[in-house]
This record gives sequence, C-alpha cells and structure tokens, in this order.
Amino acid sequence: MQAVVASTPLGERVSRLIPTRIENDHLQRSQPLSVMGGKNNMSNDVREDERIRFIRLLYRNETAYADHVVVARLRELNIKTNLDDVVRKVVRAGGSIVITGNAGDGKTHAIRLMEKELKGADVVTDASELTYQVILQRWQAAREAKRPFCIAINEGPLVDLVRQYREVHPWLEEVREQLLRLVSYQPLEQDFDEEGETFKAMADTTVIIDLSHRQVLSDQLVGSMISKLTDDTWYESCASCPARRDCAVTYNRSMLREPVPRERMIKLLTSAGRKGRKVTFREALAFLSYCLFAGKSCEELRQAGTSEEVRYYWNAFEGEGAVFELLDAGLDPIKQTNASIDEHLWRGQFIPEQFVGHALMPLEQRNLDEISEQENRAATNEFGQLKRRWYFEHPEGRLLDFSEANARFAKLQDTQTPMAIRLGLLIKMINGWWNRSADARDDALRLWTKLTYQPRGRTHAMVSGLNVNRMRLRLYRPQLSPVLRRAFGRQPVTHLLLASADDPRYARLVVDPELIEGLMQSAFSDAQTPTTRRLTQFNDALSQYGDRSPDVRTIEVIDPQTEMRAAVVVDLVNRRYDSAN
Repeated sequence: MQAVVASTPLGERVSRLIPTRIENDHLQRSQPLSVMGGKNNMSNDVREDERIRFIRLLYRNETAYADHVVVARLRELNIKTNLDDVVRKVVRAGGSIVITGNAGDGKTHAIRLMEKELKGADVVTDASELTYQVILQRWQAAREAKRPFCIAINEGPLVDLVRQYREVHPWLEEVREQLLRLVSYQPLEQDFDEEGETFKAMADTTVIIDLSHRQVLSDQLVGSMISKLTDDTWYESCASCPARRDCAVTYNRSMLREPVPRERMIKLLTSAGRKGRKVTFREALAFLSYCLFAGKSCEELRQAGTSEEVRYYWNAFEGEGAVFELLDAGLDPIKQTNASIDEHLWRGQFIPEQFVGHALMPLEQRNLDEISEQENRAATNEFGQLKRRWYFEHPEGRLLDFSEANARFAKLQDTQTPMAIRLGLLIKMINGWWNRSADARDDALRLWTKLTYQPRGRTHAMVSGLNVNRMRLRLYRPQLSPVLRRAFGRQPVTHLLLASADDPRYARLVVDPELIEGLMQSAFSDAQTPTTRRLTQFNDALSQYGDRSPDVRTIEVIDPQTEMRAAVVVDLVNRRYDSAN
C-alpha cells in the first residue's frame, strides 16, 4: 500500500515505462494526438476587448495591482464581502479605519472602492507614498477635527510607525493594543463561541482590520471569485468574435460555471488552502485568470485552436505562483494513482457523454496501448490531459489526499481523542527530530542546548538535561477578534499552537502541515531549514518550564553529524555520576 501511495499513474503503470513529468515542448508536438486535434482555421479578424484584456492580465501583470487600475474597473471586479459593511459602519459612526496586511491582500483595493462612501474622512489609499511624519500629521489633524481617518498600510510599516512614535502620540498605544489582540488562542478542546464578544462601531475609536488573517482559499471566497471572473459582463465582445465557437476561453468559462467542474475547482483550492501557506487575494485572482486564458492573448488563443494546453483543467497545474506551487505538492490528478480509474482511462474504457464538457469539446475513446512505440510520449501527454479532465468533469472525479502531514494535522484537531494522546503524538515527533538515534518519548518534551567544543569551529554537540512534562503543555487554536470575525466570517483552522498550559503567549510553537512535514522528512542534523528555526526558538523559550529534579537528572549528549549518543545519570544530591551509556 505504501508503494501505491507514493506512486503516480504516469510513473508506475505496469504496461510501459511512462515519464513522470510532461514537458511543454512534447505537448506541443503531440497535437495530432490531442483529443480535439490540432489548430483550427479561424478567421484572422480577432480583436481583444479591453475588458477581456483586464481579466487576462490579472495573471502576473499590473491589472492585479489596485493602485494601477481605474476605480470604475475595480468596482466591476469587486467581490462583495462583509468587509465593506464593517468599514462603512465604522466611518458612519465617526470612527477611523486602518486596513493593514501584506502586499497583495487587497488593502488598496478595499479603500479605493469606498472612497466616495467615505465622504468626510481623510483617506490615504497607499501609505507607501507618504512619510511617517506626513501620515501622522494627517492622522492627528483628523483626530483634532473629529473626522474619521482611513488608511491602507502594510503591516511592517504600521508596526514600525507605532513603535517609533507612540511616545510622541500616546493615542497610537490604542493601535498597538489592537494589533496584539487581533488573534487570540483558546484551548483546542474548548467549544468555539460563535457569538462571543460582538463588534460594535463607535465614534472616536480606531479599528484595525488585518487582511493577512483572511483565508482567501475558503469555499465562499473562491466561489465568489470564480463567479466574478466568469461573469458575462466581461465577455460581451465575445458574442461577435468569429473564433468564439472553438475558443478556449468560451469552453473554460462555460465549464467553470457548470456545477460539477465549479465545485471540483473550489474543492481543489480549499484543499490547497489547508496546507498552511499564505495565499493573497492577488495570487488567487492570478490563478483563476490563468485557468481561463493560459496567459495568452486572443490572437494567441486563436493560434492555439483546440489544443489541450489552453483548457482550464490543464492550465490549473501549469502556471507559476503560490497557488500552482501548492497544487504541485500532491494535488495534481496526474500525480495520484487510482489503479482502476487509470487503467480504464488508458484503455479508453469510459463513456464520453459522462464528461460534463463532452458536448462542447467531444472526447475520443482510444486504447493508448495501441499507439506505436514512436508515439509513447504523445500517449503519455494524452493520458495526462484525460486524467486532469476526468477530475473536473466526470461524476467519479476525485482527489485523494496522500499527505501524511495533513492526516496528522487533522488528528491533532480531533477532539474526540484525549488531549494527552494527541500531545503525545506531537511530542514524539519533535523528540525524534532532535535525536533520531534514540527511541522518542511521548510523555515529556526534551529541551536541548548547543555546545561548541572546538574554538572558532562549527563542530558542536547538543546537550539535554531538562524535560517539559506533557501535562504542562496544551494545544490551542486561533480565534479572530470580533471585528475580524464580522469582516471575514468563520475561517478554516490552518494552524495550532503548542504552548504552556498556563499561558500560550510566550513559549509557543506554530504547528501546521508544513511543520509536520519538516518533522517527518528532516532532522536537526540537516542544514538550516524553517523547521530548524521554528523548533530552536521554541526550545529556547520553553526552557523556563523545564522540570528540574532536585535529586537525579539524566543528561543526554549527541553529535548531530554522526548521531553518536551518550546518556549520563547524575546524582545531584551526592554530586556524582551514577551511570553512563
């Protein structure tokens, strides 16, 4: 079973050796074998409408940046969320708004869209264009005039501004306190309080909305983005285009509006979102734009004709960016083996009419075993195209999550399992990461210190003499502040905290699928990795909670390079070594 899990249909088919990666140059040469054949003879009179160009250039172009787009176009692209309502209520109540986050989260987009509705407020759509002094002068002036102040500013500069000027402007302390309270953590086994503390807009207050805490790849937001980018208003000029019938965009847009492919796309992206990596609003729009256009102009699409390489089910796995990287890590149907399905697709043993898009783009049934040896690579390409299309359009299309890291992360969240057992699973992984040469304990977390034994050299050993008992640790889950819950709705859990059972604010470790993957695949002896940095910082912060036995202590020493290990039992009362091994 492990071999099947690790295999891919293009790498482990028994009837022939199939390469694991499909190269674009081979794909282009394989067009005679494509399901729909090669290029069509379409009219040359194909012109790209400005609206279509705008959607196409959301992929890796300036139209994805709100400060480069006219407000009218932003309004057409806007996806209605509760965020707009929160901003309006705060400003109408006489309060101020700070929209912060990372680049690409949609800060400028949100502020620019509501400029007309923010009458009476002093609005800064892009703080990067102003100095801190100018920002504070305008902010202070607005406060003195009892006017709302609205600003879009990246999180780093905001924190820096507050740190530098809070003594000069004491009211910045309110901003600092809000930044610290945007996310709180509660014990994982504690019931989620859906109502809890509610948000209420008030005059003369400043409200912080940090868009970096919004999960873009949630089912509701992904569905809204698909609906927006496939809406008829963007494609009115397509009705008169002579290439419309065979155009990839016509097909792609039609399929993503069909219930089955649409739901499969939402499931694909929400599965990627659970991996823990941050995806911005800009990156999500870029991904969907590429699914529709493959990054090609109308003229390039005309030349591509009926090629498979411009169809949405192919495009979803072939672009560049954060979303594509997440999908490449195990969510591509080509990389997932289903022995029965793969054999039926390879031998042409399926009913074409069961594919949702068959009427628009008919499938050809063929046994790929009958293709000559000279066309092996073309057969591989054709199978890859069919497997990806099968996932989106066939009633039985599905993805299997073979990620052990995701499975273990789900186990940690399973409140039906006692906390001690779940903690034991995580502690055992962490102990094993530090010291792979010994049997990892699950009842206590070992703490380690680096000991350099060659002056000016890089050689070092790791020494451990302290444990943190499992009962002193706890798993916590994040909970957004009331204003963020109102703006974003309930968000999927993408990480947990491992921290002291007394207080999760200080010594804490962010636990997500990425960390678990690092615990499974690497060790402390490996080169500096994100896993190493995270665990080292946690280890150092947790030392204050170590169990310091007054009588006997076991000291462990390991050499990370050779994994040589020694353990010494020290009698602290009699000041002697009792044993060593």
